[in-house]
Amino acid sequence: MNEPAPIPFILLVEDDPNYRLVFRRAMGQAFAIVEACTLQEAVGKLHLPFDCVVADLGLPDCKREETVPRIIEICKSSLLVVALSGYEQPEFIRQTIRDGAADYLLKGRDDQDPATLLSIIGRHKAHIRAAEALDRAGTATEHLKNLTRDVP
Repeated sequence: MNEPAPIPFILLVEDDPNYRLVFRRAMGQAFAIVEACTLQEAVGKLHLPFDCVVADLGLPDCKREETVPRIIEICKSSLLVVALSGYEQPEFIRQTIRDGAADYLLKGRDDQDPATLLSIIGRHKAHIRAAEALDRAGTATEHLKNLTRDVP
């Protein structure tokens, strides 16, 4: 019998208490949510096993364009970082993705449906599984080469 998938564990980094309430109401049934109001507070929580960090880019202790790179630098792992902002400039969004955000959620548009974030997390986990499978396949291939190297 299949067990239900665990509820994804996310860190919401958002300084606006009203928005945190809106986000929790929209997403709270689908996610276990831990909140941080600043980047510094988020850093203190990054030791927890989050599936995803959803980070507002307009934090009081970080410039908008530095938020994603700083989180990724601090994590130094494959932790999924999703940018969250009301800032809709296409070039800025592209740069945020180039800086390492897995996706970009626009406040008031992309942040109200849990299916959107669940899909982002699912894609990320699928990419990790595929990369691990490729690593295992490469290791197996090398092992076979070593075993057959001296076979006439």
